[in-house]
Amino acid sequence: MTHEMDKEQRKLILGLMRDSIVPWFSKPELLMDFLTDSYNSGGSTSLLALSGVFFLVQEKNLDYPSFYRKLYSLLDRDILNSKHRSRFLRLLDLFLGSTHLPAALVASFLKRLSRLTLNAPPSGIVPIIPWIYNILKKHPTCTFMIHRVPRGIEAKELLELQGMADPFLMDEEDPMETNAIDSCLWEIVTLQSHFHPNVASLAKIISEQFTKHAYNLEDFLDHNSTSVSRKSGTCEKHN
Repeated sequence: MTHEMDKEQRKLILGLMRDSIVPWFSKPELLMDFLTDSYNSGGSTSLLALSGVFFLVQEKNLDYPSFYRKLYSLLDRDILNSKHRSRFLRLLDLFLGSTHLPAALVASFLKRLSRLTLNAPPSGIVPIIPWIYNILKKHPTCTFMIHRVPRGIEAKELLELQGMADPFLMDEEDPMETNAIDSCLWEIVTLQSHFHPNVASLAKIISEQFTKHAYNLEDFLDHNSTSVSRKSGTCEKHN
């Protein structure tokens, strides 16, 4: 790993890192430079480095103060089309699972992924909706993002007459400064009118009572556009 290598060689090593390399290191912190350099390189290389970096953060107390900021930067228009999409969502579910994370941080991830679904293919949208549901269940302080009600008669009248500008800053790089916590998940409501009937049906779980503990994310991952039609039925059955 200290030698020069091309991008494909680096990605091959990263793919083997968590299961076939890290377990054999008595001092896995020796992998720190390689993993952090890979994580900072961007694109699919960053995605593949995620699990290794998080292992060092969680198990070896690696000091990586910008971990979540870098993670947030990976949420771009390509992520829902990436062949590593399922792996990324599994890791993202793990990374945002801690109840100690600030609500403002979690809200930014919820909002940014919601916004990305507006221009994503149906196969990219399907796993995002139950993922959002599960994160909201883990972080109930963010659930007001789907039930935000304007206060006061004047505010309601102004909203009906003129609408309201979304305070969320999509281009803000710091997830603590996006104002997502002051916004709402109108994008998911918009998906309820999606051209694909099964996406529209799936999106309605956000508007229903949150009585289910969580969805099994594995039921919605690793599917292409030809299998989307089966996912709506799965969700309705579990609901």
